[in-house]
Amino acid sequence: MLFVNNTGEKVKIRFGEHKSHYWKSIKIGEEIDLLEEVGIKLGFTKVEKKQDPLDDIFVDKHPEKPIKKPKKKPVLNKDYEEDLRNVIGIGPKTVKDIMRVYKTPNQLFNAIDKGEGLPFRDDIVIKLKKKLKKRYGGKHG
Repeated sequence: MLFVNNTGEKVKIRFGEHKSHYWKSIKIGEEIDLLEEVGIKLGFTKVEKKQDPLDDIFVDKHPEKPIKKPKKKPVLNKDYEEDLRNVIGIGPKTVKDIMRVYKTPNQLFNAIDKGEGLPFRDDIVIKLKKKLKKRYGGKHG
């Protein structure tokens, strides 16, 4: 509870336990937060909560809207992602990049077959083709 020293003299108050205490001087007119019984015992005056005059003028009639958390996009094909991660030389970031551009293994196969300019080294393209052919079969070889 907030009190003000209106006793007419400076008052010293001890805080803390016996071995680890400290003293604080409270000057006349100085405010301090104390337990109610301590403040009354010292003869301090309770400070009434000051109301901000602007509280009545600015009334927020629109409650805050809760912040929407972005929904995590589901992985389109867990097996496809796992197969890409298992190819030596491809890291997690590259897997995400591949899956963003090529949503399905067939789209990736078609891009490899057509010789599109894939942003990977040639050895990784060959490993991708072999790995995904074993897993998904098909005409891609």
